[in-house]
Amino acid sequence: MILGFSVHSQTVSTEFRSQKLYIQKDTVQFDSVAINPSYFKVLDSLLKPIKKTAYHVNFNRATLYLQKEKHIEITIEYFRLPEFLTKTYTSYDENLILPNGTNTGKMYSLTTNKKPSDIKLFKDLQTKGFISRGITSGTNQNAVTNAALDIEISGKLSDKVTLSANIWDTNIHIQENGYPKI
Repeated sequence: MILGFSVHSQTVSTEFRSQKLYIQKDTVQFDSVAINPSYFKVLDSLLKPIKKTAYHVNFNRATLYLQKEKHIEITIEYFRLPEFLTKTYTSYDENLILPNGTNTGKMYSLTTNKKPSDIKLFKDLQTKGFISRGITSGTNQNAVTNAALDIEISGKLSDKVTLSANIWDTNIHIQENGYPKI
């Protein structure tokens, strides 16, 4: 006695979709993600294929544009593209982006926007000068940071003590052979 059997199975993809739609307009958006253009069928109410000349599909937007023929009900069979292809990847949180023209009052800057202090520790002390920082790069150089300080202080600290100072410092990086990078 000879006994033989054969088993065939096929798993249905989780990306396969079949939708029955009732048509009210000539444009139908049937999914929220892009679809695979390799398998796409539009069937009428009797589940017979509709001619490809009777419709146009935007696969990126999953939108069906029907032509002249009127169909009350259609069935669409298609595969969605996998999530890793349709997912939006960003390097930053889009909720932190402010729309153009919106002033929420919470702006940040690299400079300090502090008001000058009303408290004067030394009444007759005058100060003026600047602090600057920057980045220098050139044709044959690496990028380097620069810092410069130039402050002049003069005035009375008390009735008996007078101060006059000029403080100057420039941070210029020195190369290996002893020449400054400028």
